[in-house]
Amino acid sequence: VLGFNHLDKVAHGAVYAVLGWLWLRTLQQSGRWPLPKALALAIIISAAYGATDEWHQYFVPDRCCSLTDWMADTTGALLGAAAYYGHDTIRRRKTN
Repeated sequence: VLGFNHLDKVAHGAVYAVLGWLWLRTLQQSGRWPLPKALALAIIISAAYGATDEWHQYFVPDRCCSLTDWMADTTGALLGAAAYYGHDTIRRRKTN
């Protein structure tokens, strides 16, 4: 209907949104990283993981390395980490 036939990009984004959320939660709860720095690091780690995942597919038969898949991964990580950032900010305001 919408002419969007790239459901795999949505799947990439969804999986990496979870990864971004979990990385930010882990980094923030470690106590070593203030939330803004942890946000940036979570996105960088997730994007780097996505890049290496795409790169290794170059060597797998019947798979390909895709820049658009990596972009979907990175966008998902950004959205997931941003969602956790918002969630944590609201949670902190309610407890103070």
